[in-house]
Amino acid sequence: FTDKGEYVVTATITNKNYNELVLTAKLTITTNELTVIYSGNSGTYNGEAQGFELSTSNISDGMKALISVKYVGDNYESTDKPVNAGTYKIVVSSSNTDNVVIVNPEKEFTIAPKTISFIGLEQQTYTYTAQAVEYVLTPSGIIGNDNVGFEVTYNGQPQAINKGTYTVAIVGLTGEDKGNYTIASDLTAVMKINPYTINVVADAKSIVYGDAD
Repeated sequence: FTDKGEYVVTATITNKNYNELVLTAKLTITTNELTVIYSGNSGTYNGEAQGFELSTSNISDGMKALISVKYVGDNYESTDKPVNAGTYKIVVSSSNTDNVVIVNPEKEFTIAPKTISFIGLEQQTYTYTAQAVEYVLTPSGIIGNDNVGFEVTYNGQPQAINKGTYTVAIVGLTGEDKGNYTIASDLTAVMKINPYTINVVADAKSIVYGDAD
């Protein structure tokens, strides 16, 4: 017998020298309550898969065959651990729910976004060109080939063109991998655009008073 339930077991004993003896007994198979133990952990985004996993040290080989594990998050559902920053849960289920009940079948975990820092943020000075000037940022902490850009304002505006002194504020992230990163608040720098100097060159010329130019 494999499924839960009550069964009557009958044994018949025969011997040519004795009367036949029939024995009966009741066999009860109850639902197996499997308490899940999780191992591993999660932390900050690092470009690699991470999160909790099912510990199988307390599970028999027979039970392992009935158990499945998946990871669920926003727009994510897979048997593989997640990589991107976000909140997830590991979900353990049984393919034989009549006979196996999972205790503590879910556990939530979070992969936190990685903080990007910037090198320098010192004043940068340029000369007016009639074109928008951009402050050059030097980020630190972006992993591999992740696509991350930065939203920057100049005195609260998206561009700096005219001469003057600008407060440069890093106000957000752009790019397809921006969800895996964060930046510290109140990141500012100073950028100055100097006026363009025009040099006037006059040719030497002399005339006599009264002559036409």
